[in-house]
Amino acid sequence: FDDMMRLLAHRDAGFGQVIAVDAQFDLFNRAWCVGELAEARREGMSQAMQLRSGRDLAERQEGLRGLRVEHMQASRPEDVAEILAKIPDKDEFNTAL
Repeated sequence: FDDMMRLLAHRDAGFGQVIAVDAQFDLFNRAWCVGELAEARREGMSQAMQLRSGRDLAERQEGLRGLRVEHMQASRPEDVAEILAKIPDKDEFNTAL
């Protein structure tokens, strides 16, 4: 998937990522979702979030501030390790997240 994102980003400078955020913001805890966010960021793609409502964001604001890429989850631990290996500066990524 990273290869396809890279190809599209290089073929079209206007290509960007739309992040459809679920009501519970669970996508930020899912390893492969976070991996896609990291790849888009690495490739310099624009990223736009679509939320169900501003109220959802307000209700989860404190928890979102504490997100750490190191705490994401996947069915297979090796998936988490693979994705973390692709994020060289985890502190910087966490701040941007």
